[in-house]
Amino acid sequence: MGTKTTSQELSELCASIATEHYNFTKDNKGDNINYMWYLYSVGVHKGHYRPFILMAEMNLCKHFQLINEEECNNLLNMLKSEDEDNAYIAMHVVKKIMHDRHDQFGKDTDLEVYKDIRDNYSSKVMSHELFIKTKKT
Repeated sequence: MGTKTTSQELSELCASIATEHYNFTKDNKGDNINYMWYLYSVGVHKGHYRPFILMAEMNLCKHFQLINEEECNNLLNMLKSEDEDNAYIAMHVVKKIMHDRHDQFGKDTDLEVYKDIRDNYSSKVMSHELFIKTKKT
C-alpha cells in the first residue's frame, strides 16, 4: 500500500469539502453557488483543487471561531506561495480545523447548529468577493 501524494490528498480534501458545502446549499437548487458545488462534488470538477474550496472551509470554520481572519489570510498567502511545502502545510491546517469543526459541531449539514449557515451561505461562507479574491491565486 503506497503513500498518498500531496496532490492526491489535496484532491480528496477538496472533494470532501465540496460535497459538504454542496449539502449546505442543497435547499438553494437553481442557485449558482449550489450548481458550482455540484460540479466540484460530483460533477466534472470533482476532486479538482481550487483555492476558493479551501477558503470556503476556512470561512465556515471562522464562523465557528475555530480560526480568525488573520489566520485565514496567512493560510491564503501560503496557498499563493511558490513553495510547495507551504501549500502542503496549509492543506493540513485546513484539514485539521475541518476535523475540529466536525468533532465540536458534527458533520451532518442538517444539524441545527448549521441552520444559520444553510440560510445565509452566500454572506457567511462563500460570497462573490471571496470567489474573486481566491481566483487570483
